[in-house]
Amino acid sequence: MPLPSQPLKSLSNLPPTPGRQVKHLKTELEKKESENEALKSSVAELTKALESIKFVQDKAATSVITATNNEENKKKKKKRDEHAPTPAVTAYRFFVKDVGSENTSGEDMRRMWKECQGDARKKYVEMAAEDKQRFDKENEVYMRQVSEKEQEEKALELYYEKQKQELAMQFYEAHVQAQAVVKDDKQKKKKVKDPNAPKGSKSAYMFFCQEKREEFTKKNPGKGPAEVTKILGEEWNKLEKGKRGKKGTKKYDDLAAKDKIRYDSEKEVYEAQKEEEQQKMVEERETQLVKDKEEAMKLLKETEINIPTVEETETSAHDEKKQGKKKTKPSGPKKPSTAYIFFVAENREKVRQTLQEKATLQEIMGEVGRQWRMLSDEDKKPYTEKASKDKERYQQELEALK
Repeated sequence: MPLPSQPLKSLSNLPPTPGRQVKHLKTELEKKESENEALKSSVAELTKALESIKFVQDKAATSVITATNNEENKKKKKKRDEHAPTPAVTAYRFFVKDVGSENTSGEDMRRMWKECQGDARKKYVEMAAEDKQRFDKENEVYMRQVSEKEQEEKALELYYEKQKQELAMQFYEAHVQAQAVVKDDKQKKKKVKDPNAPKGSKSAYMFFCQEKREEFTKKNPGKGPAEVTKILGEEWNKLEKGKRGKKGTKKYDDLAAKDKIRYDSEKEVYEAQKEEEQQKMVEERETQLVKDKEEAMKLLKETEINIPTVEETETSAHDEKKQGKKKTKPSGPKKPSTAYIFFVAENREKVRQTLQEKATLQEIMGEVGRQWRMLSDEDKKPYTEKASKDKERYQQELEALK
């Protein structure tokens, strides 16, 4: 039998059979399921990455707030400290205060002071000496407090710097994790609504739409949601405001008023809860600051950063003699002072007097350190000898405890 000269027709143009349709639908369903699984996996990875970033952001926010508070406290210090002792009054000032009110003739007070001699002058000199003693005592306590506070701030600065470095690394790792999942950065960020916030109150028109939408959708089967909404608006405008019955808005006005009461009540409770949470956050920040200070002081000791205080620049024998107070038994002998500390103890007050009246402890110590570095080995010798003797004292006391 001879073969046909024309090629066979393609079967693709034939009408689809039920078997073909079922097979096609199965293939499409499998494809969709595969895409859904991939999407779920991507969403899970993205959520994990975003949670990581959120965790680091929360941690950073707490750290930044605490560090910012510390910076604000440092700025406040630039003004004169209200806790600083009142400067000592001079003999001349006492004289002016005493005699000035009686000087009605406008006589020159400076000339009067020069002419004031003998017992009359001695009275004001003694008053000035007594006030100087008062100032020295108060200032010693104050300077000790300032030194301790500056040491704390130095420690906190070091501690927060270390925290910044750790947070920077955590941010980088979280960023890399997120970038591996999300490549399209054009998605707009949406503000996350507080799930505990009360649901907003509905207006009278919203209650009208809620009740009538299904009815008007059935009456207008060919209309889309937007067109139905337009019809609802037209019908609402036909109603008479505040009137009862089907032709008025009174029913919906009452529902709206009732819902407004519900919203105001829930909002009041919500705001009270938020205020309580804010107060709790403030307390937690204060607690965290105390912990930060403890960690910062540990870190400060580890890095051997230390600002010499009054106690560190005096020997243990001088301390006991000066303070004259019963002390708790120390865990061991006082560690020996270095040559530099002996130099500071001897020269810090001299340096302070050469600087401006408002010079800070940090500025004073900076000048003391500069002068120490300028000394030759021969000039440092007296302080080196004192340090050697103090080291011997420490060794002897250490042996006595064994």
